[in-house]
Amino acid sequence: MANRRKELNITGPNLWYLVGLITGDGCLSSDGRHVDITSKDKEFLKGLRDNFRLVNKIGIKNKGTHKQAFRIQISNKNFYEFPLSVGLLPNKSLIVGSLEVPRERFVDFLRGLIDGDGCIRAGRIQIIRENSGA
Repeated sequence: MANRRKELNITGPNLWYLVGLITGDGCLSSDGRHVDITSKDKEFLKGLRDNFRLVNKIGIKNKGTHKQAFRIQISNKNFYEFPLSVGLLPNKSLIVGSLEVPRERFVDFLRGLIDGDGCIRAGRIQIIRENSGA
């Protein structure tokens, strides 16, 4: 029996919020399936987990250092492939480029980006233009 991929059923505004959050303070693992979201605020991650009905545990990152933070790791190949499809890459902090964000989801993406990083430094975000009929 073939392995069946688990669906997260995260769509619309919530999906684009998560893409923004990953862009700001997350990462796509190079293994092709793990998405890591990191925060110093454990309660924020608990809220994220509850709102998106994730069953993942919240772990400690950099345990015992002055940069200690918390993380939630989502292991789902289907979900992992979506941020890739809009231009996000593993090791994005070194190579973030243009992301294709639909105009109607830009606010959701931006809210996630700001929640993830707290500010916007640099980078290019390409808003997909609606068909002009031409």
